[in-house]
Amino acid sequence: MTGSQLALSATTDGRVYRASSALRFKDAVAPLEVDPDTVLRLQPRSFSWKEGNGDRAHGLIADEVAEVAPELVVNDSEGAPLDVSDRALTAALVAQLQRQAQRIEELERQMETL
Repeated sequence: MTGSQLALSATTDGRVYRASSALRFKDAVAPLEVDPDTVLRLQPRSFSWKEGNGDRAHGLIADEVAEVAPELVVNDSEGAPLDVSDRALTAALVAQLQRQAQRIEELERQMETL
């Protein structure tokens, strides 16, 4: 890509904001604390869209995710689940992956001493 790019997102009430992963746009950065069981309780689903062509799609159902991890869900203006936040979900999955990698390393060290 060449030139300057600007990532924008919008809230359900129509407010537009800068969507960036760059530190320079953030305050109060802290490690993400995610209960490992939360990620494991998410249920991937196969479905077809009511207003689609009948093709199968794959993903998470926002209503189900809201029951397990409301912080991963974007709600509409009336507070009903609308979408799963890809950014929040990615962060939660990376946190879980890091925990599992640590646990694997610990188990490998323990096995070496046996």
